[in-house]
Amino acid sequence: MELLIWIGILFCALKAATFSGLNLAYFSVPVLRLKILAKQNDPQALKVLSLRSDPNFLLSTILWGNVSYNVLLALLANSVMAGLSSFFFSTIVLTLIGEILPQATFSRQALKFGAFFAPMIRFYELLLFPISKPTALALDYFLGKESPRYFNEKDLIALIEEHLVSNELHDISFAEGRGAIEFLKLDDRLVKDVGQNILALQSLSCDFTNGRLLKIDFQPKASDAFLKKLLHCRCEWMVLLDEKGEPKLALDINRFIKAVFAGKPVKVRDFCVKPILVDDPNAKVSTVLKHFVRKTKSHITDPNIDGAVVVYWNGKTRKILTSDDLMSLLLKE
Repeated sequence: MELLIWIGILFCALKAATFSGLNLAYFSVPVLRLKILAKQNDPQALKVLSLRSDPNFLLSTILWGNVSYNVLLALLANSVMAGLSSFFFSTIVLTLIGEILPQATFSRQALKFGAFFAPMIRFYELLLFPISKPTALALDYFLGKESPRYFNEKDLIALIEEHLVSNELHDISFAEGRGAIEFLKLDDRLVKDVGQNILALQSLSCDFTNGRLLKIDFQPKASDAFLKKLLHCRCEWMVLLDEKGEPKLALDINRFIKAVFAGKPVKVRDFCVKPILVDDPNAKVSTVLKHFVRKTKSHITDPNIDGAVVVYWNGKTRKILTSDDLMSLLLKE
């Protein structure tokens, strides 16, 4: 008879240890991480997430099971040992075997143990349903349902920076991490504070009719007045202004000059893009970012010119922002 009691004590200790370890295993992995892994069809995450769908019910089942086995262990120990020795035995067994060892072990392989013992937890959810479910409903009523904790912008930046300085192996390169961080900061940057200043030589008054650029006559010679202005500009883009001095088009100088001296018949407007005009001093870079992926609609006749052009034009502050500037902004150190 005494042997059966000791077997019962061992069984209760193992069960109490399992419940204690699972309590930490199931709730040490954030719901958001479980959802991310589940979208990658991780079988362990899918099993754990299924149980976490009703967290208070899961918690109630684990705690009721843990307490039940702890109490039963103490009663069995008391039946084979005297009072003080029973107390010390129960305390040592419950602390070392029932709490410290399982929690230290399960916490290091939370998903693995959580998925492995999922069928057992399902069984105890049915067995303890009469007491664990009402407890869970009470917790839902007073504390509310569990919801994923999503990262805000500052948290995401800090998380990526931690990955970049970590010595552990990861698949986020410095360029990827720095680009992601700067991308998240775009809504904090003003258009007027980025890009290149438009120099006096970088703007040219032209004739427009109903918003359409009239033909500009020039000779494919270095001495031609129009070409000399472009060559002296030493910039990538020339901003073409109407009679009111308002920017209408942006001319890709390098591409245009290359085509001219290649001996091809060219028209100026074929190498122009209609810039995204910004005059709001509070406009953020993030508000114009979408235009950089709508190339076809922003070009007049040649959809093959890479990148959109943003022109900030407000009083004496005049800036031009291109896709190259944007990439430099994202990858700066």
